Amino acid sequence: ADLIWPMGSYSSTDIGVGESIAFTCGTNEIPIEFNDREAFVKCDTSRAMSVDDTNGDGLRSIAFTEAGTRYFGCAMDQTCIQSTKLTVTVRPTGTAPKTYGTKKFVITKGARCKKGKVIERIKNKSLLTCLAICRKNNNCDGFMHKAKTDKCILYGALTYPQKKTGGTACGWRVSYPDGSDDSITVNVILPLDSKTGGDVLLKLYLYDKKLADAPAALVAEYFVQVPLRARKFPYPVKLFIDPSVTQAGNTFQEMNDGAYYIALGSEESDMTYSYGPVFDISPNESVSLLLKKEE
Repeated sequence: ADLIWPMGSYSSTDIGVGESIAFTCGTNEIPIEFNDREAFVKCDTSRAMSVDDTNGDGLRSIAFTEAGTRYFGCAMDQTCIQSTKLTVTVRPTGTAPKTYGTKKFVITKGARCKKGKVIERIKNKSLLTCLAICRKNNNCDGFMHKAKTDKCILYGALTYPQKKTGGTACGWRVSYPDGSDDSITVNVILPLDSKTGGDVLLKLYLYDKKLADAPAALVAEYFVQVPLRARKFPYPVKLFIDPSVTQAGNTFQEMNDGAYYIALGSEESDMTYSYGPVFDISPNESVSLLLKKEE
């Protein structure tokens, strides 16, 4: 099975023992496997190994022979690409797959798509504008964006990239059955007098407001390097919601008064709250989180 994960989001998937994943990254990037979850969260490439191209076909494949959780990402010149990371949960033989939230589009830079029928050619459009146009067109299954000319080509019946090439980006629709595309956007803001940015681990929790004594359930976490420009322009981070996560045996949909909240991982972060944590968040809501450097 070929799985190419979304750029710019924390992502996860599960597969069965005996299945494989073929990893591709963008131009000049290589797939890596982290030694453990801590290295994955911190994007610590000193505790990671490259995924080898064992077949010589340009794809770097891994066959999963044992159940467990593995952590992968993309790296460039030993620098971890924070936005492109993947958790793989390997299911024991004979167990049903877990349902995750739908990712409406996958985007891979430096990749040429397997083309379908051309729907439209549009000039002078950025990659994100090209994505937005394709989203709104029900006949558009994917697109190719050419960086040099900012040319956007919309396709029907388009699938994943067939080969890597510089200067293009391939985007295509994907879906997971019975999932949802819910997410929460956290706009990270720094005080105007900040001198530097910092590192934070954002944690998204699910809780039922009617169950005061039950511990909240961790839904997603994302390690963010907050840039100094966040003192003038909010830095958005999208956290995708896994709808199968439960607290006290109930999913969000099954709760009497369900909500989410955003908190920081204190040990992994060198910043703290100016105001926070943020509670009582609904799916697809956008919230602001004001942070400052720890003193």
